[in-house]
Amino acid sequence: MANERWGEFQEETPKAWAQALYSESSTKKARLGSIRRLNDGREFVYVQVSANIGSGLLCQAAVADVANLGNLAVTANANIGDRSINFTMGASSAANTQNEFEEGWAHISTINGSNWTAYKIKQHAAIAANANGTLYLYDKIRANLTTSDKVTITKNKAKKTLIAPTTLTGTIVGVTVMPMTANYYGWIQKKGECAVAVNGSANDGDGLVPEGGVAGYAGPSTANDLTCLIGTCMVNNADNGAALVDLNI
Repeated sequence: MANERWGEFQEETPKAWAQALYSESSTKKARLGSIRRLNDGREFVYVQVSANIGSGLLCQAAVADVANLGNLAVTANANIGDRSINFTMGASSAANTQNEFEEGWAHISTINGSNWTAYKIKQHAAIAANANGTLYLYDKIRANLTTSDKVTITKNKAKKTLIAPTTLTGTIVGVTVMPMTANYYGWIQKKGECAVAVNGSANDGDGLVPEGGVAGYAGPSTANDLTCLIGTCMVNNADNGAALVDLNI
């Protein structure tokens, strides 16, 4: 027993992570969306936050920019086995940044088509508004693309996450486990025991959903509100404070 390390849970699959679990960094030290598992069942996801945020708060993905990034024209044919998509950018000026969509998704959204597939984006050069650009993919093209097809671009849900608003505008990603600084990178929790801001009406054993009255809070689900279940309340002994929640995001 001399070599046993007390007070520390090990990685389920040991890996040399460049960033400590309870830390933040101004530079990216892991791929966005990377999952870190501990052997007690907890899971964490690597994210970038969009604004200063406290601990114990629900975070959602950035709002999808459908107006500028939806149903973009494919400008060149792509064959099965290719790893790139050529397209015309929408009017989004924010897109003029190299790798703005890295680790994000390009899905074929052609109306009245049947080639509906999603591909993970590896990298791209800066693309000016209304200009032609190329997305380089991790995945191989699985069905031939033509210039009749359309592509929609979505950022990785772990990029520029934000406090879940009272009316959700994106998918829930996880819960902060420490205060984080705007545009910094770090780990937030998605599974297992976690301190979460929960309203006072939640009882032990309740299924929890985003609360709807206070940004970042969770509250009990109802028979008519079973969407986006984020976990189960284990102990709620505070009035609009933190409860211990078994997360399942």
